[in-house]
Amino acid sequence: MRPTTFAPLLLAALLGGGPAPAQDSRPDGTSLRSDGDRALSRGDAAAALAAFEAALAADGSLASRLGRARALLALDRVNDALDELDLAEKEAPGSLETTYLFARAFLAKGEKMSAPRPSGSRSLPFEDAARRDCFEEAIRRLTSLLEGSSRPAEAASLLARARLALGDFEGAEAALARAKEADPKYPGLARQRGDVAFLRYLFLRNQEEGAPGDRERFVRAARLAYEEAMRVDPKDAVAAKSLGDLHLWREKPEEAAGAYAEALARDPSILDLSALPSRLPGPLARKTVEQAAAKYDASHPKDAGSATLWWYAGFHQFKAGDMKEARASFAKALAKNPAFTNTHYYAGRAAYAEKDYEAAEGSFVALARAGFPGFGEILKGSGQLTADHDIVAFLANRAVQAGREAEACDLFRGLAEAFPENADHWNNAAFLARNAGRYEDSYAYYVKALGIRPDDPQLLNAAAIVLDYNLGRDLEEAKRLYRRAIECAERVLKNRDASERAKEEARTAKFDAENNLRRHDRRTDRPRR
Repeated sequence: MRPTTFAPLLLAALLGGGPAPAQDSRPDGTSLRSDGDRALSRGDAAAALAAFEAALAADGSLASRLGRARALLALDRVNDALDELDLAEKEAPGSLETTYLFARAFLAKGEKMSAPRPSGSRSLPFEDAARRDCFEEAIRRLTSLLEGSSRPAEAASLLARARLALGDFEGAEAALARAKEADPKYPGLARQRGDVAFLRYLFLRNQEEGAPGDRERFVRAARLAYEEAMRVDPKDAVAAKSLGDLHLWREKPEEAAGAYAEALARDPSILDLSALPSRLPGPLARKTVEQAAAKYDASHPKDAGSATLWWYAGFHQFKAGDMKEARASFAKALAKNPAFTNTHYYAGRAAYAEKDYEAAEGSFVALARAGFPGFGEILKGSGQLTADHDIVAFLANRAVQAGREAEACDLFRGLAEAFPENADHWNNAAFLARNAGRYEDSYAYYVKALGIRPDDPQLLNAAAIVLDYNLGRDLEEAKRLYRRAIECAERVLKNRDASERAKEEARTAKFDAENNLRRHDRRTDRPRR
């Protein structure tokens, strides 16, 4: 064996040196802050926060504390950011970076308090005052930054947002002019000009003030500004959405639909697609998502981002009764994102409506195999539970007749999840699972069925068979089940009110259970060698 660990130490001793002092390999605050900056730049605010907190623990510097505040703002933890900035201001009064981050935090808090509330709820007077205080504090700090800041365009842009939030249109326009003077190419200025003009139009419209020409002037200014923003930045979905909102307020739904389609093609998450029919008539909502999905795919052919758009396109087509188009859209949604499992439900319903039963079976089987609880929840939440039951039962029985027992088993198991009190579905799933060699599943399903019909002789005998013959365990329980099957069958046979069919089934179950019990006893009584 060659020595490897101690040779360097031996050489150092021979040369009169000695072992080198241990090096501290822990990262310092500077490198940790660099990690945080990189995480923020790629949009990973949680990783940035962890890095800045480690930096703060390592060196306790103002730069690390301010980094933590920036990460908290990125996570929308505004109050925590304000607490961190209070500490920073105590440590280093007069810091321009602290002042800038304070302004951002107060602006973010005011805008958060201005966000739409649930329907019917209203803000309280003290909340209105607190919101105004936030915007005014942001304005105070941003105004102080305009002369000494290293980023005057950004400060002026933020100042315009704060002034606009308080309805100070002239102040907002003046701030935007200052931002443009500082940096004519600063991102978002055209969109902000559009926002000011849009809100001025809404103000005149809602107050029923100003001549119609004044309103149209602001409409034109807003439209031109939003269109400029969209040209300058092809990724600016907010400007396109705002343009759609403008057209909607003008009661121009066709133009709104075109703008919304453009917005969604740039960012499919920019609009709540479930609420789109409340903005646009049904046919226009359908047209909007169809156009957006096609346009998104044209510019992002390998991107899965259009999956939601194709799902909603399929949903609108399904609701309109256009099953062929719906199936094509749902297929695209699944190809883009296989995790959209409820797509299988609508694809299955659409295929069934077109009498393509093989495809319908495939869709419902895929839905079941994605998770039986989810299968049950989707059926129960569809609003068409009875029709769904009949469709899936038809497909399951059709699969049995065609010899596709594994598929039929999963369909019956899905039905059992949607109709947990239906013993027949559990029984069918159990029988088919046993045929497929899935004995543990089979026994579990029989137990479920017996929980609903505990005195059913056939179920008792079948459950015992799985334990006795297939699983080869719990033989005493199997024996008890055989005896119970015989007892219950005898009660049915003695019952004058029992139907002939019930009595025939009881006779068969009794005969089978007695034979199985005798075989069971012979096997278990046989002496072992």
